[in-house]
Amino acid sequence: PIILYVTQLITLAIVSLAFVRINKDLQEIKTKNNDLVISNEISNLAEEVGNYGSWHWDLVEDKMYYSDNMFKMLGVEKDAFQPNNENYAQFVHPDDKDFVNEQIQKMKNNQKVDSFTYRIVKKDGEIRYRKAVGKLLNRNGKISIVGTTIDITEERNINNQIEDRSYRDWE
Repeated sequence: PIILYVTQLITLAIVSLAFVRINKDLQEIKTKNNDLVISNEISNLAEEVGNYGSWHWDLVEDKMYYSDNMFKMLGVEKDAFQPNNENYAQFVHPDDKDFVNEQIQKMKNNQKVDSFTYRIVKKDGEIRYRKAVGKLLNRNGKISIVGTTIDITEERNINNQIEDRSYRDWE
């Protein structure tokens, strides 16, 4: 009987220690999760203020993920369509589609792609200029492309005004 009681006490001690450890781990996970939520909100706010969106393309599963602001920059609601190249291509200006597809293929084939500029046609018909850059990542065999897309329409309009004014001054 003494061996049985000692065995039960040892088992109870082990279970108690495991419970304490699991509870501590759970608290750490909750803290880290809260930190991630805050970090995500900061990132979302930065995208809105900076007028850019971010995206992630999992090449293994062929799935794309857009930030909320990527949708907003197209003039549509969040999750208005399934993020993928075909659906995004519907917004690319017809004259720029081949160029954008070429840049996507370069990224996919792990070729160096500097940032590139193209036009999109928002849902309301407004034409906007975009500057995008992506980078191929290989993390433990999980291959993906991550990137950002920024709206440069205002910058481009200002540059055009400066060029027009400079041209007129030379005449």
